[in-house]
Amino acid sequence: MENTEQQALDLLLRQIREQEGEGFVYDRAEINAELEQSTPLLANLPVKLLTILGGILASLFLLGFLFATGLYDSPTGMLVAGLLLLAGSVAVIRIRKDTLAETSCVSFHIIGYLLFGIGFSGLFQSEDALYSLLALMALGVLFAAANSILTFLAVLVFSGSLAAIILNHQALNLMHGYIGAVAGLLTYLSLREATLISLGSWFSRVYGPVRMGLVVTLVAALALLMHQPPLPAGGITHYWLSGVLLIAAVLFVLSKVMRQAGLANRKQQLLVYACCGLVLAPTVLSPAVPGALLVLLTSFYIGHKTSFAAGVLSLVYFVILYYYDLQLTLLQKSGVLVLTGALFIGGYLLLQKHLKNDAN
Repeated sequence: MENTEQQALDLLLRQIREQEGEGFVYDRAEINAELEQSTPLLANLPVKLLTILGGILASLFLLGFLFATGLYDSPTGMLVAGLLLLAGSVAVIRIRKDTLAETSCVSFHIIGYLLFGIGFSGLFQSEDALYSLLALMALGVLFAAANSILTFLAVLVFSGSLAAIILNHQALNLMHGYIGAVAGLLTYLSLREATLISLGSWFSRVYGPVRMGLVVTLVAALALLMHQPPLPAGGITHYWLSGVLLIAAVLFVLSKVMRQAGLANRKQQLLVYACCGLVLAPTVLSPAVPGALLVLLTSFYIGHKTSFAAGVLSLVYFVILYYYDLQLTLLQKSGVLVLTGALFIGGYLLLQKHLKNDAN
């Protein structure tokens, strides 16, 4: 198995060198060292799952012990303990790379956020200050942590803190700008993957978890948009703002996909744009559908299986939700599905016809 992987890697490196020319330089020893570090993460999965479970249970035991000592009655003690756990987990994970240290540090890191939040809330009554501090701490972890899981958690904490500030001020329509910013950043990272990971070791290390964190953030924001909590100021309005931004992002990524696939014929491109525009136009008031499609396309573009699966699942869910939210009769909904399916089939047949004509 190892020889097969080495041969596949050598073949890939030769292909890249043929495409890029003699100026393409790589360090084979560093690549082998990285493979040796990442490959064991997929081995002995049952043992690793038990180790993770043990780390979580140990963290819960520690949390219970701290509460039993009266820490819960001391907001200052909880705040200090949270900071110590956050800083200690980041420091240890930079020194130790084994599975036990990783799982324990991740558990302690999560508990650190919780203790800090509870302690700060007990000392101060400013939610905005708490969310701002959590966002700043997450940024610090993002730059300091040498672990993909801590980086992923930092992205979630940072983006969640920003969303919490928006919801706390009940400036609900700012969620459209929030969703547009997350979608734009996800699109940029996906389309510029090769350039970004070649900037240095830090960029190559954080690229994957940061992008996955943005995927989860976007899906969560779209779910919040479609399932709004009851708020005194009312719900989010002007859904078309997010819809237009996400549809534009989808069409932009689609243009890159067509260019990469070698689809240079102007008529074929216009045909694809027309079909996608007709399909996406009715979803402008349900931005979750083009948002999930954006996750799907960007993941397909870079060949990322995990986020691609997340995009498929979210797309299925949001399409079903969109279908049941339509203010139409059952017969009219069936007609919408039939017409959409016919549009896809027609576009496929026309595209195949154009491709055969070009081949001839």
